[in-house]
Formats: sequence, C-alpha cells, structure tokens
Amino acid sequence: MSTLDLVVKAIETIGAPRRGASYLAIQKWISSSRENVATNRLKTDLKKAIDKGFKSGILERPTISKNVTGLRGYFILNKDVIAQKKQDEVETAEKLEEKAQVTEVVKTKAAAVEIAKAVTVKKTKDAATQTKEAPDSAPAQEPDPDEVRRERFEMEWNRKLFLLMCAMESSKSNDSGQGSSLNED
Repeated sequence: MSTLDLVVKAIETIGAPRRGASYLAIQKWISSSRENVATNRLKTDLKKAIDKGFKSGILERPTISKNVTGLRGYFILNKDVIAQKKQDEVETAEKLEEKAQVTEVVKTKAAAVEIAKAVTVKKTKDAATQTKEAPDSAPAQEPDPDEVRRERFEMEWNRKLFLLMCAMESSKSNDSGQGSSLNED
C-alpha cells in the first residue's frame, strides 16, 4: 500500500467531512495503525504523498485552510476524483475478467483441436496397422476414395461439433459469471 493510499485511508477514518484531517493527525494515525513504518522516513514520505495527492487532485483544502500552504492546515478528499478512480478500477477489473474468460475459451478450443488431432492420428495408425496385418498373399487394396472422403467429413464434422459444444458451455459459464460479479459489489 502506498503512502498516498495510507493518507487517503487516514483522512477517511479520522477526518471530519467538512473539516478534514491535519498533518499531525494523519501522521499519528499512520504510526499507530501500521507496525512496520519507518518513523525517520515518515515525514518525508508523507510530504511527498500529500504533494502527489494535490497534483493528482485526490486531496484538496477545506474552506478553513484555503490560504494555508505546506503541511499546515487541514486536508480533505476530493470525492469526485476518488469516485472516478474507483469506477476506473471496476472497469479495469471487468476487462481483466473478460480477458481471462477469452483465454479460457482459447485454451478449451486448443484442447479440442488437440483431441481432434489425437483421434485423427489414432485412426490413421489403426488404418496403417490394418494394412500391415493383411496377409502377403492378398494384394493391398487402395481405399475407396468415396470412403476416405466420408471418413474425413465425419472427423471434421465431429471436431466442429465438439468446438461448438465447448463454445456453448463457455458462453453459459460467462453468462452466469457476469450475473454473480454484479451481485458481489
């Protein structure tokens, strides 16, 4: 957690909505709530975090401290900027979730292709062993081109059917996953 996040949390916890929180109150809250804070660096880290908060628009001065500069006075949160940041975080999380679902579908499709290839290889190996097992007295017959075409069509049809079923299952899980993510908020 960054120092700016700690400052925001401190102001939310101890600051009055209109008045805000002072530098000393923020420093005491961080020191008491965080065990592993380096007290010798806390002052400089807080100063940098407060400056960064003003530059990014997260922090602002209340009306009673408008003319004060530096670390004196009080600090309040800019609710509009914080609400926008939370909205951006939600959108980013949703995009990451969609990306994870897409990669899951791609992995499923890749697995389906691997299965289809394995089935094809197995069938070709079975056909090869059948031709090897044929007695030497009988000449090897060429497979009927129509029969080969029909077998290829069946294999391709089964592969497409399997991919379609995988896509339907993933879309069902996506639909149910989207509904649950809205309820979690």
